[in-house]
Amino acid sequence: DGNKIAEIATGTSYTDTEVVPSSTYRYSVEAFDAAGNVSGRSGDFEITTSDETSPSKPTNLRTGAVTEAMVTIHWTASTDNLAVQGYKIYRDGNKIAEIPPGTS
Repeated sequence: DGNKIAEIATGTSYTDTEVVPSSTYRYSVEAFDAAGNVSGRSGDFEITTSDETSPSKPTNLRTGAVTEAMVTIHWTASTDNLAVQGYKIYRDGNKIAEIPPGTS
């Protein structure tokens, strides 16, 4: 966004620790000397951070309605550092459904 986030007088690397997972940032660099002269700015370099944090495990799995033709299950919602995108439902180890959060 063009805002200066740090000044480093020596070295050729910088670690930005104020980023958010799954976000895109554009970086550029300029050089300066003791007299205050500043170089032209490098070209922009765009990078997207990863999201390496898994959602929490669904808990409190319990039964709802049970008939000869259907079974309803409920659980406590998972949390995530960004957002839970959905749930995969398995029966006997095989995936049978994929549903968005808030679906019953």
